[in-house]
Amino acid sequence: MNIRIDVYHHFHDEAAVTNKLDAILGMLKDSRQREVSTMKEVDLIGEKTQKITSAVTAIEVTVTTMAQTIRDLSADPVKLLEYADSLDVSANKLATLALENTPAAPPA
Repeated sequence: MNIRIDVYHHFHDEAAVTNKLDAILGMLKDSRQREVSTMKEVDLIGEKTQKITSAVTAIEVTVTTMAQTIRDLSADPVKLLEYADSLDVSANKLATLALENTPAAPPA
């Protein structure tokens, strides 16, 4: 036994329905554009996070290496002082680079 049900829907004001459907399609299009824009921002945040993670890793390696160098030079005060001086020079170079590459604050 087969049962078939047909539903027919007739609109009294087809223009109103068309306008509503157009509005819905417009909202879907806007939503899609916002989604694409949001994903671009998320990707940018991911890239920045990766750069920060890489920088942190590099700093960890540098500090670990410095600590070992200090341990290795602890028996020779002259070499230890020379190493400290070289760290001062590096710190000054880093500070200068940081200042040169820091954008100016926006006007208030």
